[in-house]
Amino acid sequence: MSNKLVIYPPEQAYKNENLVFYNSLIKQKTNSKILNLSNFNIAKCYGLEETIIKDDVEYLEKVYNKFIKILTNELNIFHSENKTERYWSIILGKWLGQLINTSYNRYQTLEKIFKEFDIKDIEAIDYSKIIVADECTDCFENLVNDVLFDAILVSKIVNFSKYKIKISKNLKISKKIFFINQNPKSNEESIKFKAKKKIKNLFKLFNLFKKSDDAFINDTYLPFLEEKKLQMKVNKLPRNWDPPNFNYSKYDQEKRDLLKFDLSLDNEFESILLKIIKDYLPIAALESYKKLILFIEQLPWPTNPKFILTANNFSGNDIYKFWIADKVEKGSPYFVIQHGIGYLESMDKKTKIEFKTADKFFSWGNFSYDKKIIPLFNLTLCGKKKINKTGDKLIFLQKSRGNKVFAWDRFGAGEFLAKNMVYLLENLSMKIKKNTILRLHPNWTEKTTYIEIIDFLKKNSLVEIDLNTKYLKLIKKAKLIICDDLTSGFLQNLSLNCPTICYLPFGPNTIHDENKKDYIELMNKKIIFKDVKEMINHIELIWDDIDKWWNEKNLKSVRDEFCSKYSIYPPKDAVKKFSKLLIKNT
Repeated sequence: MSNKLVIYPPEQAYKNENLVFYNSLIKQKTNSKILNLSNFNIAKCYGLEETIIKDDVEYLEKVYNKFIKILTNELNIFHSENKTERYWSIILGKWLGQLINTSYNRYQTLEKIFKEFDIKDIEAIDYSKIIVADECTDCFENLVNDVLFDAILVSKIVNFSKYKIKISKNLKISKKIFFINQNPKSNEESIKFKAKKKIKNLFKLFNLFKKSDDAFINDTYLPFLEEKKLQMKVNKLPRNWDPPNFNYSKYDQEKRDLLKFDLSLDNEFESILLKIIKDYLPIAALESYKKLILFIEQLPWPTNPKFILTANNFSGNDIYKFWIADKVEKGSPYFVIQHGIGYLESMDKKTKIEFKTADKFFSWGNFSYDKKIIPLFNLTLCGKKKINKTGDKLIFLQKSRGNKVFAWDRFGAGEFLAKNMVYLLENLSMKIKKNTILRLHPNWTEKTTYIEIIDFLKKNSLVEIDLNTKYLKLIKKAKLIICDDLTSGFLQNLSLNCPTICYLPFGPNTIHDENKKDYIELMNKKIIFKDVKEMINHIELIWDDIDKWWNEKNLKSVRDEFCSKYSIYPPKDAVKKFSKLLIKNT
């Protein structure tokens, strides 16, 4: 029986062929009647081993450096510009890194499949009339979770690879496809944002008194009023820098055909990437570029800011990106603040585009690997009190499914986590289970989680489900918190003195060699676990006296040292100290 590689849910059963699903998500999306009539296997995940993660980070950084040079040259020629690589990295760096990592994962997954299975046939997608370029530079990461969008990417990779000869059929998609504007609503459109909008608009009045060299302080991860205090310390008056709406130009194939990339690379993956890159190039960087340049020139923002400070504006909105890139190109200092876990310790910490393009990087802890890093404290905790009294609940924090834009298999890893999370919830003793709260991710829907979670929720009768309680309010109920991955919440909990353990089934595989020792210390002290059964046994053992375990002298010493390196609790005069640090480094 021959093997047929399936990269998109099939519309019919194949009785005389063994189906090899490219990943488990495709199998989940396949009609159960077809599955019942078919023989099938599911390809294994790529890239979760420590040595592979490390090698891939190093290799893909070289690929990024090569391709940002290519894009800088081509876009400068196309737009008659003379911008630097740094300029184009601020605008396109995140998108380019995600396209490279995602494409590499799909390419290497194909390689792994062909080594494991004798594939005789591939059903690809006829993408000749499908536009995959979106308007903004941050849309790609949302689109890759779409099964069809992902199948098109895999089809493009196959079509330019040595496996093209295996394609027996190109599926024509009968429904109309409009990937543009099919992304989830941005934060600017969320209910939470609308609730704050009225308050924020009050500060627009102060914009009338702006100076051309005002510091641009925005989206810092400080609580709202604390950020306004910081603006007042530096600029005397608070500011509101919300970007106006922008209407993008239409996709123009004729313009894209004018881009002339050198396609003579020897490396097959890089050659494929060069062939598909203009298909995915955001409209913001091509068709709408001149329009965006004129648009930001009209913004009522500082024309020569003494510095730019943000934790998030390098992502999510092209108005901010283009404006920041323009001001940095003209000499304004650019400061980025850590906005989550991973900046001081993850395997790819030195390759993150916001770190690479910033003049200074303000971190949450004292650990440093570069002279541009300035130790600060965890800004998300400013004004938050430490927890000195535990509640009576076991709270399980569910991480979001995330986006499949990594060289390693993000979905496969998350699926494994989900299965073990369910195992834990089902195997706790009754006295703990009855006091357990499962905190679903705030963006939870059945489309954004794993089928194992959905199945558990359908039959669950004991575990309390929470979706809406504010995080810092919820954890006050906690006797113990479980994180199902390394998250910002994990760091916050340690800094707030909230008893917390973390399930990390792949261990410190994604942690940089410089930081592994610190995470191994947490594993030795049973704060981080690789084995779910061992974690369950530990919870049962300490449940009746959590404080005794949490406040044990050696464990507390390890926690304090870890927080000193990665998540410092902010001082009472945090905003004052931060403002002085900013002025000192300007």
